[in-house]
Order: sequence, then C-alpha cells, then structure tokens
Amino acid sequence: AGMLLPFGRDDRLTTVGATFTTVPVPDRCWTESDLMAFWHNYYRSIGWPTMDTDPPVVQLVIADEVGLFPWDEGCDAGCIERQPIIEDDDSAWPRWNRATRRSGHRSKRRRRR
Repeated sequence: AGMLLPFGRDDRLTTVGATFTTVPVPDRCWTESDLMAFWHNYYRSIGWPTMDTDPPVVQLVIADEVGLFPWDEGCDAGCIERQPIIEDDDSAWPRWNRATRRSGHRSKRRRRR
C-alpha cells in the first residue's frame, strides 16, 4: 500500500482492520539455527541479495482485537500464546529442523548402547 512497515515496540500501524508492528529477531536466531540457515541458503541460491540491513530479520507481530501487543499489559492471553516474541523467549531458538533433531536423537541412542 506504499506504507513503510512500523518497527519497534512503540511504533505501530493500523490498516485493513489490524494493528501490527515488527520487532528485531536476535542475530543468534538466524545465524545459529538450521531453520533460518536453510532459509538464507535457499534465497541466496536463487540470487537474492545478502541481508545487509539493520536489523536483517524482523518478526511481524499483530495486536489483539483492542490493539494491545503481547508485551502490553492487558493483552489477550490467546494473542500472547499464538505468537511468542522471539526476542523475549530464549527457549524459542535455535529451532532445529527435523533432520538435525533426528540426528541428535540417533547419536544419543548410540551412546547409550
């Protein structure tokens, strides 16, 4: 629609009946995670430019029905549950892909024998 995306917890945009913003994804999430590395490798292979912006990866966050974000007091619990904020949740990353998880499980089983 020709509008810049909002950035940060204090910036927001309401359009098409939804309020949203973007927040940074910590560097470790996209450099150390197989999931994000896969994404980077795929797009690099089809000729997309490198990510040299700051921050290079953002998370789109949508407010609840009354316009509150998960970090706002009084935000709907369902909104918070449906979209954990990666920046705030150390346990959310790295999220390993299926092959990496299986490989880890196999090596643990081998060690037990």
